[in-house]
Amino acid sequence: KASPLFLGKNWRGVHWRDIKSMMNDPFLLQSKDNRMKQLHDLGIGIVATVPFKFQGREGIVLFMSRSGADVAKLTADHNEDFLIGATDLIGAAFAVRIPRMECSRIRRETFQSAIEKVQMQIKEKKSGKTKFCDCSQKSSRNTKDGGEANAAIQPVRIIDNYL
Repeated sequence: KASPLFLGKNWRGVHWRDIKSMMNDPFLLQSKDNRMKQLHDLGIGIVATVPFKFQGREGIVLFMSRSGADVAKLTADHNEDFLIGATDLIGAAFAVRIPRMECSRIRRETFQSAIEKVQMQIKEKKSGKTKFCDCSQKSSRNTKDGGEANAAIQPVRIIDNYL
């Protein structure tokens, strides 16, 4: 017998379906790809559905078993607990997908902006528009022995907001 997937208070449970009984469903018979019959022909006979809700995303994970599987083992509490836990992981991975894509997009834009800044600074340096300090100036400082050491002042350019 087909059971509804969301059962109010018991929405979080594992709901078992027999594919053979689903093949008689008029809605599924209208399917052009005949997916249920193909699954049955492959030897899949029992399907567990487990719903998930995570960070505003909802869905159902299907777990398929062969026709000859031991139903008592499939429906054992420890196995159903495992299916619910696996569904939580799958649901979390599904839910985090969209925020992760947004983070990746922002990081890509930030990186591209940094690359463009560096490229612009390289072009400015080659064209002579960038003003570095005058390297011909000498800096004097006292050495340990009391003498003076002259060192050229080196040009330094700090690039902020690199990544």
